[in-house]
Amino acid sequence: MPGQSRTYGRWTKKEAIGRQTLEKYVAEFEAKIQEMDDNVEKI
Repeated sequence: MPGQSRTYGRWTKKEAIGRQTLEKYVAEFEAKIQEMDDNVEKI
């Protein structure tokens, strides 16, 4: 995630994250999944 590497990287080493932290990233993850799905359909 561009511009989020420092913040995102902080959570990669944690076993669990809080609900509010998760909520911040869910929309970004869903958008990335959709983008990847769109790319697969084009191939």
